[in-house]
Amino acid sequence: MEVELKFHAPDGFEEKLVSLGAKKVSEQDEKDVHYDRNGELLKQGKMLRVRTTASQKILTYKGPHTRDDIKAKEEIETPVEGNIDEILSRLNFQEDKIVSKEKHRITYELDGVTVNIDDVRRLGRFVEFELLTDDVDGAKERFSALADKLGLKGPIVKSYNKMLRELNTSEG
Repeated sequence: MEVELKFHAPDGFEEKLVSLGAKKVSEQDEKDVHYDRNGELLKQGKMLRVRTTASQKILTYKGPHTRDDIKAKEEIETPVEGNIDEILSRLNFQEDKIVSKEKHRITYELDGVTVNIDDVRRLGRFVEFELLTDDVDGAKERFSALADKLGLKGPIVKSYNKMLRELNTSEG
């Protein structure tokens, strides 16, 4: 189970993170192309994505949210090669252009939690805590303690996809 919680990234956040002993794991640009078939996955709360970085492509399935108070969902990922986009097209999946996105991600590790700093085109800069665990309540407690330690307030439970859909609706 993937468990996540995000916050708006305040100015100077990365410096504070490093000062508390966070270890930088990676930094990369990511292009996420989301696929659906006539809105079937969206209606079911599911997601199919191809993430492309400079070094690889990853096909990801995410299941529906299991909770309202924190983002927790099944996640299955596999590296892919070749033209996966064409294969998905032949299976009648189309790109969901509203939620396909580009971001710059810096990943740190602190207190056993993955901490991503994401600069998402059209949305802004965010901090995202992530753990792969079946103990959702335990993850929530760890995230809360880490947020306090880092001075983060106002958690955001919405996914980037939901934010992009809302932005698209407001822009008309």
